[in-house]
Amino acid sequence: LPASPTFSVSPDGTQLLVAIQGVDGTAKLWVRALSEPAARPIVGTEGFITPPAIWSPRSDAIAFAHGGPLKRVTLPGGVPHIVDEWPGVAVGGGWSQSDLILVGNPAGPLLAFPASGGAPTPVTQVRSLLEMHLMPSFLSDGERFIYLRIHRLEPERSGVYVSDMNGRLLADDKPLLT
Repeated sequence: LPASPTFSVSPDGTQLLVAIQGVDGTAKLWVRALSEPAARPIVGTEGFITPPAIWSPRSDAIAFAHGGPLKRVTLPGGVPHIVDEWPGVAVGGGWSQSDLILVGNPAGPLLAFPASGGAPTPVTQVRSLLEMHLMPSFLSDGERFIYLRIHRLEPERSGVYVSDMNGRLLADDKPLLT
């Protein structure tokens, strides 16, 4: 493993997903059921290292985007399918029980994609080009989520916020953590 690999554990706690280089020197995502002795490469994720992939709530699929389309792959052994041709980098994300994939966007607001495919919908609003919304994570109700808001010129507005899928900021538009 590299010194600091990108990894995540499936929601059901039975699988480990890690981004590493194989013996052939190609970086890709690998998945390992914790009940098995070895990890398996996920076909179609070559060149993918960061950021971490997004687990489905049933732990049976992942979604990822790395400067190309948002893709989804069913585990084990599925082939990636394009969810949308969005050219961004998903910086963190969450996958709701209602099959919406919410991704962090270093170029603006959080975006929601139907897991079955389709164009993104902005879920949050940025107030300037210097603001980005990253690392969303759904809360247990599947409608509310937390995310990291970074504002480069006004650091006092940066922090962890809570919102809902209708774009309503909760906690009086104040960060939970700064």
